[in-house]
Amino acid sequence: MPGPTKKLINVVCVILEDGEGRIFVARRPEGKALAGGWEFPGGKIEAGETPERALEREIQEELEIQIEVGNALTASSYDYDFGTVVLHPFRANILSGVINLTEHPEGRWVSRKDLSNLNWVPADIPIMQALL
Repeated sequence: MPGPTKKLINVVCVILEDGEGRIFVARRPEGKALAGGWEFPGGKIEAGETPERALEREIQEELEIQIEVGNALTASSYDYDFGTVVLHPFRANILSGVINLTEHPEGRWVSRKDLSNLNWVPADIPIMQALL
């Protein structure tokens, strides 16, 4: 008999680039799953939300900025013990506001060549590698 199917968790994340080609990344807080790992900011898609709307909401909540969602990139999935995360990345531009972290203890702008030096959470690794 096959085991129980894992919970499927659809998540969006943002690829924000500054004028110098650096990409914004954030470190997961202590006390949460995958604490201390680096990720592209974002969060779960709620029932009835489009991925684009979920991303706008999550980035407003986590970074306190307004974004314009752009192109979708190739999704990534990873089987964690708590479920399978399907991560949907989107490029976006900052429309207004200044980044103020409300969830993450640390965030930084990182050049593409330095992205691979961070300790990434597993679902974000294929997206990071595609940006190199």
